Amino acid sequence: AGVLDAGGQHLDLTSFTADWRDQHLALARKLRVGFADGVSLDDLALRLGAASLSVKGRVAPALDLTVALRAMPAVLARLAAPQAKLAGMISADAKLTGPAARPAGTVTLRATGLRATEGPGRTLKPAEITASATLAGGAAKLDVRVAAGADRLSLAGSAPMGAGPLNLRAQGRIDLSALNALVAAEGRQVRGRLALDALITGSTAAPKIGGTMSLAGGEVQDIPLGLRLHDLSAEITGDGEAIRLVRLSGKAGPGTLAASGTLSLAAPMPMALKLTAKDAQLLASELIRGTVDADLVVNGELAGAMQASGTVTIGRTDIR
Repeated sequence: AGVLDAGGQHLDLTSFTADWRDQHLALARKLRVGFADGVSLDDLALRLGAASLSVKGRVAPALDLTVALRAMPAVLARLAAPQAKLAGMISADAKLTGPAARPAGTVTLRATGLRATEGPGRTLKPAEITASATLAGGAAKLDVRVAAGADRLSLAGSAPMGAGPLNLRAQGRIDLSALNALVAAEGRQVRGRLALDALITGSTAAPKIGGTMSLAGGEVQDIPLGLRLHDLSAEITGDGEAIRLVRLSGKAGPGTLAASGTLSLAAPMPMALKLTAKDAQLLASELIRGTVDADLVVNGELAGAMQASGTVTIGRTDIR
């Protein structure tokens, strides 16, 4: 309900409600919308359950807005994506000026206690996300941080609000055992410590990835198959033109595995991979147990034809 004052070029809205599924949206207090010089909002305040949204300032012809979102339950994400089953709380602030297509200002977001409430992911540790963006000149200076237990991920640098140059750095340390919550029900286990320090440069049309990623103390186990690879370590590097598997080594039963190779990032993304195995016990179950020696080279294109050459020798194998 409201009153339109054509002479004064404004609309006074005294009440507004909307219901969508099981959520009730309501105007928290009187709102004045001005039309005298573009469009302006005199303290829009909405409530959706325990969440509140406040918007104040000019919308057109140019932005001069202050926005505040408080205490929005992450469960409300299901209104836009019904398959999203989340818990946690989200708050955000924004101060925006200039044309809507190329705004300037700041945006901050904070999510706490973020976790899945259904499916295998419900046992993962809750995550906390903090993010900020400073907008200017058609680009955004970003600082995004994610924490879940002792795991940490961050993304910082600049990115365009459209096409343009990239200058981002991603860093993190992750304990892969956290993934067991997703795979344990299928009889699988993973372990290891992953460290990431990557650079993303180039442009949105042709990004370049550089930096390093390493794995230490890795283990992969598939109990139904009788597969267990352990003492895994790896180092991957990138220089913007190619990604290189500098080394991958590990043990399989009494034997060993190793790999190295290169993947070009230029189309058609040619790759070369060398694989070796010595007395590697890839399967050790109640039905089959055996070892493999291998010396293979794989060449080709990532999305095209591949060819392998070399030798594979099956050692003593027991089948029950």
